[in-house]
This record gives sequence, structure tokens and C-alpha cells, in this order.
Amino acid sequence: MTKYKRKNIEEILSKVSPEQKQVAQKLRSTVKIAVPDAIEAVRQGKIAYSIEGKDFAWITTAESHVDLEFMCGTRLSSERLKGRGQGLERRHIEIKTVDAVNEAEIIELLKKATELTC
Repeated sequence: MTKYKRKNIEEILSKVSPEQKQVAQKLRSTVKIAVPDAIEAVRQGKIAYSIEGKDFAWITTAESHVDLEFMCGTRLSSERLKGRGQGLERRHIEIKTVDAVNEAEIIELLKKATELTC
């Protein structure tokens, strides 16, 4: 049996570049602005956000960027989400620098994402 070590957010962010950490922190604060009641947790090594027990977005780190992933992304209207995702429903925005975080667009997408069921 493999022993699973539960990660926390600080542990996840300690393993990425300073720029990626800034992007992730900016996204975390944007989620808190957009959806103040969202629960932040770590699931599958990703920073997950949920409302009423349902995940609506994840922040994931990659080698050279950070993704803001939407669980029902195919139902959201944004050119930045088109063709970027896994599975039937998920889509993500790839962000390489903190200056590339379009807070107004992301707030709107996050609010809409909380209303979707997929």
C-alpha cells in the first residue's frame, strides 16, 4: 500500500518559481474577491475552490506557467478558454506572468462558474 502525503498550499507554492508563485497568489486573491464564500482546499495536488461541496475552479502549476482551470469551462464564454482543457467539460486559462492576470475577466468567469453544473 502506498502512503499518501497530504499537501498544503504553502508546500505546493514552495516548489514553483517566484513568478509562478506571484501568479498563483494573485489568482487566489482574485478568487476570494469574486467568490468570498468559496472554500479553498488542496485536492489532487491542486488548489481547489468549491461552493456547497462542488468544485468550480482549480489553480494548477506547470513547469513554466500556472493554469486557472474551470470544471464546467466548456459552458463559459471566453476566447482564452477555447480549446484549452481536458475531458469533456474542463477548460483552463494558461498564465505565465502576474501582469497577464486579467482580473475583471477572471472575476466574471469565476462568478459564472459557481452557477454551473456539469
